[in-house]
Amino acid sequence: MSTGDLQLRSVSELMKESFFIPAYQRGYRWTARQVTELLDDVASFTLRPRPVQGDFYCLQPIVVTQRGDQWELIDGLQRLTTIFLRQLH
Repeated sequence: MSTGDLQLRSVSELMKESFFIPAYQRGYRWTARQVTELLDDVASFTLRPRPVQGDFYCLQPIVVTQRGDQWELIDGLQRLTTIFLRQLH
């Protein structure tokens, strides 16, 4: 894979996409602790007293491949699902 294949995408951009979760993916298994740690980490970045323009929070790689009009999720199911669930509340 070349670095030209990598794209930084915002969470709001991801929320507009359609994802396919293949059968080989394990189910959602994060505990309340892991969910809280991720959301607290995002919140502490967002609520910094002196944010620097241009800084962004990196969720870590979400690995996908194009599958028709959807993205097949290869890695990042737990993080992506947590973000999607958070957006629903």
